[in-house]
Amino acid sequence: MKRYQITSKELTLVIYVTLLCLLLTSCIKNANPGPLPPTSIVTVIQASPDEPALTFFLNGNQVNQTPLLFGEGIDYFSAYSGQRTANFYNAETMVLVATAQITLNTNGAYSLFLDNVSTKPGIFLLPDTLVKPASGDASLRFIDLSPDAPAVNLVIQGGKTMDSNRSFQGYSSFLPINGNTSYTFNIVNATTGAVLATSTATYLTAGSVYSIVFEGLVAPTNSTDKLTTVLINNAVF
Repeated sequence: MKRYQITSKELTLVIYVTLLCLLLTSCIKNANPGPLPPTSIVTVIQASPDEPALTFFLNGNQVNQTPLLFGEGIDYFSAYSGQRTANFYNAETMVLVATAQITLNTNGAYSLFLDNVSTKPGIFLLPDTLVKPASGDASLRFIDLSPDAPAVNLVIQGGKTMDSNRSFQGYSSFLPINGNTSYTFNIVNATTGAVLATSTATYLTAGSVYSIVFEGLVAPTNSTDKLTTVLINNAVF
């Protein structure tokens, strides 16, 4: 699974390099270009377990060159702020799979997910609060995107419960956690305590911001759709 990350410097540069390019292009055409359009940054994750390979468009512009499979995504990219149209298409047939109007605030950072199952896919947009963690800490957000799982807890294996009683599309804030430490996380049934999924051993670096996503199906149609976790490295400070 690819990690989607941006450093604190890049978070600023992604926005301002885009603005500079727009400025230079405008200067060629017009010595007085006027106000530059505001921008945001967006990462996209395909979290719908039984979809075919997909292509993502934002306001009619294709973003990914390689089709997205379940659990894959697109690194942060710069987009104009305001109301935008997000579309996912079947990469082979170009049949529309899901569409939504989304609003991007100026200089905002967002994670956009395709979620649920293929019979009722949805587009789920989360703002990313990319703030530098306290010294020695990392930050971790939990997101539940399994459409048929019961309410769950995020538990450090052999340690404390990080977040409790999340259902489909439920999520925590970015929570502090000791950095420069390896963790294994269990996703457990909030009622029975049964372990539904276990992450691979994961090293969380101090100064980094992460999201751990619980996705897949309790009743999968094949081995690739089963319950799993995906770690996203949102930012490095």
